Amino acid sequence: MTFRIAHPTQFQVQPDDEDIHTANERRLSELIGPLGGKLHTGRSRNDQVATDMRLWLLEQVSEIEAALVSLIRVMVDRADKERDHLMPGYTHLQVPSRSLPILRVSDYLINSIIA
Repeated sequence: MTFRIAHPTQFQVQPDDEDIHTANERRLSELIGPLGGKLHTGRSRNDQVATDMRLWLLEQVSEIEAALVSLIRVMVDRADKERDHLMPGYTHLQVPSRSLPILRVSDYLINSIIA
């Protein structure tokens, strides 16, 4: 049996729902029938909340991962374009007292990705 997670706008708490737990059980029963009423069997409401949070976090992690991959691609593309450009190097956001290291912008960007 496969399940499809409802889009957030498709799930709404009804006035008859006692709390989010009964709303979850009602919605699950709508989707899979009487088996949805067994959601709480052997589990506390705290367990249900922990499971809900875990499922939500898994979805959020996937979205963050996709955003990070996109950012890394942009940084690599930019580093490729900036190979010949130099920039001053700083130590802890301060110019060193005796010498000023010179960095390639592309090296700085790639090192930021690796860090």
